[in-house]
Amino acid sequence: MSSNLHQAGVTLLKQLGRHADLIMDVYLSGSVTEEGERANAVDKLRKADILWQPEGEQGLRLKRSVRALLEEVLSDERNRQIDANVGSSLATI
Repeated sequence: MSSNLHQAGVTLLKQLGRHADLIMDVYLSGSVTEEGERANAVDKLRKADILWQPEGEQGLRLKRSVRALLEEVLSDERNRQIDANVGSSLATI
């Protein structure tokens, strides 16, 4: 079991490293389409559960856990603030 977990972690980290530019572009822009020159990379990230598609025609987005990891490591207060504002708005409702 530990060996499988190790291998899964290594595979995930390799995908993150190999497609770092694309992942950061998605992080900053919010989404990406499966079309264009990066279609192969987008497909690989989707299969690795790094990207997901919320609804039919919307673009692919980073999985919440990957986005949270980037926010934490980059100390990106801009995105944390957006999430905090949504939480307080929901509490008000």
